[in-house]
Amino acid sequence: AAPRALREEVSRAAPVLAAPEPDLPPLKEKDLVLRRRMLEVLCRNQWQVTVSAKELGLSRATFYRKLSRLNIVAPNRREG
Repeated sequence: AAPRALREEVSRAAPVLAAPEPDLPPLKEKDLVLRRRMLEVLCRNQWQVTVSAKELGLSRATFYRKLSRLNIVAPNRREG
């Protein structure tokens, strides 16, 4: 079982894991897999983009492009 802190962190990220907005085109399976992986890495690294991009072997610029394309929004950037 995951430690309590990790479970709570993942539960806070749950809205991000939801399907993309209806007005956006549906994602292909490979994009959904990448999105899930990026979210896992971001949560583990407390949303530190540089560390997460490095872990995935991507440049920061590429990582940011993928964040935008895959509709991933940091918890502190969400409207609510």
